[in-house]
Amino acid sequence: MGDVYRWNLHVHTYRSECALPEMTIPDLCECGATLGYQAIALTDHVNLGRPWELEVLRADAEELAGYQPPLRVLLGTEATMLSPTQLCLPAAAAQGLDFVMVAANHYHLEFVEQPPSLDPDVVAAHCLAMTEGAIALGYCDVIAHPLLRGSVPLTVRELAQAYPDQGLAQLCRKAAAAGVALEINPRLPRAVPDFFSRLFAAARAAGARFTLGTDAHRLVSLDYDPEHHATLPELYALGLRPQDLLPPEELAGRRGRR
Repeated sequence: MGDVYRWNLHVHTYRSECALPEMTIPDLCECGATLGYQAIALTDHVNLGRPWELEVLRADAEELAGYQPPLRVLLGTEATMLSPTQLCLPAAAAQGLDFVMVAANHYHLEFVEQPPSLDPDVVAAHCLAMTEGAIALGYCDVIAHPLLRGSVPLTVRELAQAYPDQGLAQLCRKAAAAGVALEINPRLPRAVPDFFSRLFAAARAAGARFTLGTDAHRLVSLDYDPEHHATLPELYALGLRPQDLLPPEELAGRRGRR
């Protein structure tokens, strides 16, 4: 991949309620091609598994089937973990996608099980349990924005410091054994570089890998803007290696889509 970002594997179309109307598939593809990307991935939200949410995934698939994009487009989803044992997306609904991304820390949603308290150690333990539960499902391929999403009233630094090395090591071992990648959103490493150094070291020891994405909900967010995102050389300086990144071709068809 060199020193320049070549793909963005966490992108929402306008069919996600929280994305802007400008996020049409043709405009996303044109923008991605202009940015020099080899691939993007569509990851519209499924939060409760409601019929209209699953229809969004079918609509994305149907539109892609009738369109010749200027770059590779993977069809995924961002599905919400409701508790350490329950994902909102039924296994059958994953068929026909390229991959399933799971958000195990959507604590801003009222129907998601909350940590017993807001003590940083308790929140970290609960988030680890949610993430390990997602890995154990058998049809999760990527963990979205793992461990640090700012949807609890703690600072990113408070939460990052609460994760013990042993917990990160165990998580990475389970992810590697299940073939599940952890996502890097490059907006975060500059805020907590020590956490990412520890995470990259744990992943390296276990053989776990990472995907890259910006969680784009508007066109401008499709870009890894160096003013707000760590560059690839910055990530390499924290211990990430090029071979630790899972390329799009290794995600394509994970759930049966070809």
